Amino acid sequence: QLRIKDELELWFSNKGGHTPADWAALSEAEKINKWITERCSKLNASVFAKEDYSAVKNYQQEATATVPEYLAEIKRRIEVAVLSGKVSNYIPPDLRDEEGWCRLATDGLQGKLKDLLRDETGTVHTRGVQSGTVPDGYGPTDFNKWDVFYAMAVSKATNLGIDKHRKRDGGGGDGGAKDGGGRELSARTHNRLNKERAHYVGAAASYGWTTPLGYGCFADEYVLQASDQQPIVQPCLSADQIRSLKFPPLLFKANGQRAPEGELLCRHVWLGQECRRQKSKDGCPYRHISKDDFLAELQSGSASAVPKGHTGGAAHSATPPSTSTPPSSASGSGGASSSLIDRRVSLLEECMSKQTETLLVMNAKLGS
Repeated sequence: QLRIKDELELWFSNKGGHTPADWAALSEAEKINKWITERCSKLNASVFAKEDYSAVKNYQQEATATVPEYLAEIKRRIEVAVLSGKVSNYIPPDLRDEEGWCRLATDGLQGKLKDLLRDETGTVHTRGVQSGTVPDGYGPTDFNKWDVFYAMAVSKATNLGIDKHRKRDGGGGDGGAKDGGGRELSARTHNRLNKERAHYVGAAASYGWTTPLGYGCFADEYVLQASDQQPIVQPCLSADQIRSLKFPPLLFKANGQRAPEGELLCRHVWLGQECRRQKSKDGCPYRHISKDDFLAELQSGSASAVPKGHTGGAAHSATPPSTSTPPSSASGSGGASSSLIDRRVSLLEECMSKQTETLLVMNAKLGS
């Protein structure tokens, strides 16, 4: 990244080869756009495409990598390979649709999960053909929708205890807050994770993926990176992903903090089972709502202030979560730099959503 910054600074100092008048007429975004176009035109896209495709085909889940970590990494590799293929004008057949992506990701999984996922989609697809309605995302041999595949893989990994660091409590979430070495998370790490979650909740809200009270839905509180076992946050779940879960999602406020206990979902009722804790003296502290009713709330955009069947335990709060503006970056920069070139690099980062195709290929190759 320092190399990219140096090249960008040199290009700006030379005004990109433009006359002073033409250079002055360009906006900052237009200048960066021209630099990206010029820089990428010098790259050998066909070589990149072959290397990126091999990086996908040869990638296998490491013994220390959790299922969400593995899926996040192979999805990143797939996206880079697809974009490299677009630049080189040839995308390999198994990268052209989500079924191919799901097949490649399934091939790289370790242990019994690979066979379980293929048995699941094959069984559901066969039943769907017989009934006349095949559920979206289920193919005869592999899943064909990434969101459905991701949610099912994480769900089965959690239920079967494949990811050993996951410790689910009655509400379906992670019961401990420790890093890969079993150490308690520091206050600084907690703050960072809250900022990351706040970022994702804000993004989910823009897509309409939050609950009527503004909570973001997560598969877990955090996951551990395979490289250094440091905790990171995965993005919020979409409605399609939640629909495929066999455990309730964890709910977090707009400020990245966990929702009150009474807002968290009871995993027994979520599965359509009887909650035995409800009959105990103290009652069940979690909200009683089925998966179908929860999804209906997401789609309707309205929710009862008191959950159905919830008697005892903490009350279901009617107060919306904090609406503080989430940070623009999950990692946080600690304040903007005062130097002109740093502001230009910051603008480059802000434009990444509009420059995805060029930047992903460039970042994957120029740093090597």
